[in-house]
Amino acid sequence: MSTLLLLGHAPWACAMQAVARHAFPDLPDDALLAMDIHAAEQPPAIAERLGKVFSSNQGQELLVLVDVAGATPANVLQDLLLQNPSVKAVAGCNVAMLWRTLSYRELDAASLQARALAGALAAVAPLEPR
Repeated sequence: MSTLLLLGHAPWACAMQAVARHAFPDLPDDALLAMDIHAAEQPPAIAERLGKVFSSNQGQELLVLVDVAGATPANVLQDLLLQNPSVKAVAGCNVAMLWRTLSYRELDAASLQARALAGALAAVAPLEPR
């Protein structure tokens, strides 16, 4: 069973966690974690917070869904991934990706990472008049 961590610019992570709990009200508290990064927070402090999450989840699969690639939360995470090879990550999280990953939480993190990417891509589409 994989744990998901939402990581992004405040208040994105907690807002996405609320969206997830709307669709999955019975989700255990420890199944979906959220870490908002505030504007004044420096990379060393972010790295320390992430390190604590990684340590507390040792022995459990962890997939990190990040709001956007190339910004501070994702950059700090990328610096830590080499030291934490069991942690998988995907940037550019949207609601479809989040719901897809929650639907398949029983998968290992690498398989869940692939499902997350497929869910996100399938959900991006032009809307036409009905």
